[in-house]
Amino acid sequence: MIERDDEKIDDKVLEKIRTLLDDSKTGLLSLDPQVEEALSFCLTTIDDLRQENESLWFMLDEIHASDVDEHTEALNKALQDIKLEFLMKRMKAVDA
Repeated sequence: MIERDDEKIDDKVLEKIRTLLDDSKTGLLSLDPQVEEALSFCLTTIDDLRQENESLWFMLDEIHASDVDEHTEALNKALQDIKLEFLMKRMKAVDA
């Protein structure tokens, strides 16, 4: 999947939030416990949503690939039918 520029920026912001939380847990930074809990919840939710998003894109890619295969098979069958029809008309013309 293609990564957009805004995703790179989002990743940088999320990494900064993770660093803040790590610094708070190790005592290098003092965060209000409610803020720390809210940030942790947000990070978990964002990670879950990203995984769900990736899963959905994967499913869409699979559906698209399946549709392409399905249409390819139908087109090949139609082509075979046209060739057969052409040959049958040609044979009738030769026999007559």
